[in-house]
Amino acid sequence: MSPRQKHVTRAVALAILAVGLGACANSRHNREAVQYNDEPVERLYNTGAVYMDRQRWPEAVAAFQEVERQHPYSSWARRAILMALNQEDYMRALVGDDDSLWKPLPGFFTPGTPLYTENGGEILKGPRRLDVAKRLLAESGYSGQPITCLVAQDLQITKAQGDVTADLLKRLGINVEFNAIDWGTNAARRAQKAPPGQGGWHMFHTWHAGAVCVDPSSYTAIRANGDKAWFGWPTIAKVEVEIDAWYEAKTLDEEKAAISRLNKAACEEVVYAPTGFFLQYQAWRRNVSGIVKGPLPFFWGISKTV
Repeated sequence: MSPRQKHVTRAVALAILAVGLGACANSRHNREAVQYNDEPVERLYNTGAVYMDRQRWPEAVAAFQEVERQHPYSSWARRAILMALNQEDYMRALVGDDDSLWKPLPGFFTPGTPLYTENGGEILKGPRRLDVAKRLLAESGYSGQPITCLVAQDLQITKAQGDVTADLLKRLGINVEFNAIDWGTNAARRAQKAPPGQGGWHMFHTWHAGAVCVDPSSYTAIRANGDKAWFGWPTIAKVEVEIDAWYEAKTLDEEKAAISRLNKAACEEVVYAPTGFFLQYQAWRRNVSGIVKGPLPFFWGISKTV
């Protein structure tokens, strides 16, 4: 078939992180570098970030370890993973060198739509400091625990993202258990709540149509209502509060304010890891008419001339 007409659809790519990566140091110096007693998680994380910016590696490691010790698998521990994630790597793996087909996505809603916001998305912006992340891992005493990554090989979108993630984690010195599977198996595995190594998982990759991510009404991946949430099953009260606030909004300004707060909460708690925003082409023969532009092919109202 020789396609003669085309348009593009919008999509949001993402990696779902089910569990944080925890490690503890054996160094007495590191344990004594920072002494905390049940400090708020935000204060611990910010202290570590300050030490890291000053290249005071042992103190930074100790602060981040306190995050994991006092608040295991907390959102702040998961946020550390986002420091190394480079959305450009993911998007170029998906669409190549055409810069018109992708853009960074420091948030959770579709660019160019009324509710789009970048509030809270600073952690996904700017240069990626892999050297710092790798040094922190080396200092932390990470002992090679396998991280289970589900990667469907029969879909280009998921395979490309999985390859980038595996490369990133390996460059950070993480032992990646790369599960190369088909999409059907991925769909079955991601529903498993068993521990990794017993049928469960740490992360998988997928994408959503941009039309789904314009607001919370049909956006299942943004929900954080526990067992009723999407795969990964986050329980995050402040995310759900802002979703309720959006439903209760009476004006567009109130909607925007609620979504801005929601985006910030979702970034802070890492509901999932956004890997970017990209466009996809759809094409059809010139003798086909009645094509309706939309986020997926609509098959009614179409006719073909001989």
